[in-house]
Amino acid sequence: MNRQVIKTTTIFILLVLFFFSCNGQKRNANSGYYGQVKKVTSYSCSVKQGKLPNDTADYDMKATAIYDSLGNKLEDCELYKSHYNTEILTIYSGTGKNRTYKTKTIWGADSSIVENTFKYIWKDDYNFTVISKNQNDSLDLSATTTLDRKFRTVETIYKSRGKFAMKDEFKYSGKYEKALKRTIDEGKSDRVIYTVTVAKEFDDYGNPIVAYCYDDSAKEHLTAVVFYKYDYYEK
Repeated sequence: MNRQVIKTTTIFILLVLFFFSCNGQKRNANSGYYGQVKKVTSYSCSVKQGKLPNDTADYDMKATAIYDSLGNKLEDCELYKSHYNTEILTIYSGTGKNRTYKTKTIWGADSSIVENTFKYIWKDDYNFTVISKNQNDSLDLSATTTLDRKFRTVETIYKSRGKFAMKDEFKYSGKYEKALKRTIDEGKSDRVIYTVTVAKEFDDYGNPIVAYCYDDSAKEHLTAVVFYKYDYYEK
């Protein structure tokens, strides 16, 4: 695997972890979900030829997150389908702000494996940086995040060797809508991508079970539907 692919993969890992783990606090301050969630499985399914998917059979991405009874995340597993599959397994350890996680990525047509360990460095309650703990990591990747007073991510800046690589900016409309503006460094110019996620249906606890994803800020172009399934700890 070449260095650029490794860099892209590692940024992708950081992105996935932030996107799925920093959703803001609800009733459970650790997990961000209502109720004692044990496992969350999500399926992202593309809208094809204007037809909305009504089940998860033809998913593009499947993500599973496992939590302990206090809402601390224990494990993540993401599977992405394309010309070849990419699978990312993340194991978390530690408590409170002393958290670390290890990732194992199976990537590419030759099923190359990339492993890394990351740690959080907190500046205060609303600002932290995630860095690689591998001393031989020549890419020197980091991601610095700012949270709002509801502990939702409002900005994450990704750097490689101290230089800007990508920035994510989030805006929220109530608890049902999240807009992402992503700016990617592509050398001579930056590329900007928009994603707006709107929750449409909810389970009995108030957690979303169906969400629509748009690729424009006006929410005119629907690109995917995300289905969520929850397993709860017994009361």
